[in-house]
Amino acid sequence: MAQFWNTAIGSDAKYAFANISSAQHVTVDPDWFIVTPPSNWSEVPWFAPHSWDQRCGTSDRFFGYVKLAPGMIVPDATMHPHSTPNNAAAILQPDGETILNTNPIARCVENGPLFGGKTPAGLNQSIYGVGQFGGHGGSGLSSIGGTIRRGELLPGAGPIPHALKWEFWGARFYYKPPSGNSNDCFQVSGAALRP
Repeated sequence: MAQFWNTAIGSDAKYAFANISSAQHVTVDPDWFIVTPPSNWSEVPWFAPHSWDQRCGTSDRFFGYVKLAPGMIVPDATMHPHSTPNNAAAILQPDGETILNTNPIARCVENGPLFGGKTPAGLNQSIYGVGQFGGHGGSGLSSIGGTIRRGELLPGAGPIPHALKWEFWGARFYYKPPSGNSNDCFQVSGAALRP
């Protein structure tokens, strides 16, 4: 994934046509911002996902324990080829400041374990920080940065006052570009991206 929200572009950057063709399928990729009242937390085991297509299930990678609302459910991915959401998540911890970022997230049963990747850049981020790093596995960028928030698409809401994330299908645009030449997967011109 290439995601660059919350990152400024250098003033001498040059834009190049990306040759991105129209898509047959467009969907929303939900991100989760989970806030639980401090009195309602329970500590549950946190494991790596079983697989990309079936996240809940046996995993030999145990990361530790996290605090979640007992009844919180995040559905598993399905086997449909256009329905394996990234499900990036930012889980606000009981201190009201620390965010645990993970991706892809799933919790299939109430009071059950959490399944999600462990991205070092996404651990122990402050909600008051720059918000650049998080749980997106391909880029290590924020799980919540660039997300459309509740109410922002309602009539009369006005322009969205922040950057938006846009995700492309990596298998088509990053690993197998239409030209067949892997050098066409991306282009850097001018100044590098800078925080």
